[in-house]
Amino acid sequence: MKPRILVVGATGNIGRAVVQRLAGQGIAVRALVRTPQKAASLAHSNVEIVHGDLSQPETLRAALDGIKRAFVLVNAPGRHLELQGNFLEAAKQTGLEYAVNVSMHGAAPDSPIAFARAHWQLDDQLAHSGISFTHLQPNLFMQNFFSHIATIASSGVFYLPLGEAYVSWVDARDVGVVAAGLLANGGSEGETLTITGPHSLTPSQSALALSEGLGRVVRHVDVSLEATRSSLLKAGLPPTYADDLVELYRLFASGYGNVVTDVVQRVGSVAPRTLGGFGMEFAERFQPKEVTQ
Repeated sequence: MKPRILVVGATGNIGRAVVQRLAGQGIAVRALVRTPQKAASLAHSNVEIVHGDLSQPETLRAALDGIKRAFVLVNAPGRHLELQGNFLEAAKQTGLEYAVNVSMHGAAPDSPIAFARAHWQLDDQLAHSGISFTHLQPNLFMQNFFSHIATIASSGVFYLPLGEAYVSWVDARDVGVVAAGLLANGGSEGETLTITGPHSLTPSQSALALSEGLGRVVRHVDVSLEATRSSLLKAGLPPTYADDLVELYRLFASGYGNVVTDVVQRVGSVAPRTLGGFGMEFAERFQPKEVTQ
């Protein structure tokens, strides 16, 4: 069967989950990748891998041939509107009817966070393209805890400037499950869906959930926004990006992430992953490294 669904960004955490979910349900899907040789993890009898690059518009029309629905994730600061614009132009020429894009919880035109404004711009561009759409706005990802592997492994601690604010951490793969549900079954056209995990947790509760999953004690240590910025700069992040992350933490420390929805269950038809389950699945990555003599 010729695919009628295209996944842009198929090798990322979310895009890969979209492809795997659709293919596993027996639905033919076309995966757009810049380097097909690096897409071995997508191999499946229901998956057609094609080369395409959003910065090379001439590669997009063939990839969109026969496609009616698409998943779009653009992650290119400074070029985001250009690249998504290239895709939308080719999509309109080839008859794309519906697109699902990934935004973020907190996307807004007046946000102090540059990448939140960028996500809103992408949402707005798609909404005015003439193509039917659904925006997905996930809460903070569980995968963000991977950036704390070093301190959790060495001392059982992660540092976040959130006070005791609640956040409903969501697994990025569940965003892919929701997108796959929309692409396969339709519904929610013209809507913005906030995607969350099953529970809203304080950092202390998050530490307890991770402790249960990892099988060892994990603690949260609250830190100031100023100390966080210094750590980000020390880690080599550009000052502008460090400032954006500080503003993101400031927003979520105010309680912005304290929201729980049923979107994963209702649209994706699966129970959302828990933080404890996430910890259990990736426990080996958080374990102390043995020192060899």
